[in-house]
Amino acid sequence: MSHPILHETSRDRERERFSRRNIFRSERIYGVGFNSPGGTAAIDLLCQDVPKFLGMSILDVGCGSGGATFDFARKYEAIAIGVDCIPEMLALCKERHQEQSHLKVEFRQEDIQNLAFEP
Repeated sequence: MSHPILHETSRDRERERFSRRNIFRSERIYGVGFNSPGGTAAIDLLCQDVPKFLGMSILDVGCGSGGATFDFARKYEAIAIGVDCIPEMLALCKERHQEQSHLKVEFRQEDIQNLAFEP
């Protein structure tokens, strides 16, 4: 069992790490919607030999600020479902979806350890 003070400190660090200010700082480095290296080029490489996902659903676990989720929906005509446990990330995803409401995306706040999706 973890110590309550240590657990609270961990939560405070997580809140700071995923503050809007830090999310936007990462996006200046990696591109809008991305908080780590790779971006759209990594998605293109991953999907280069895969036919269009037309009508298929893609689950983006740990979607962060939604870059890959939106990219899957835009480029591959898929229904993209982004899942993350960080509320700040998902709030940003949902704001961006309002600007791109024509895309078939959905965002959910869930812990991947308890994720239950039908295949």
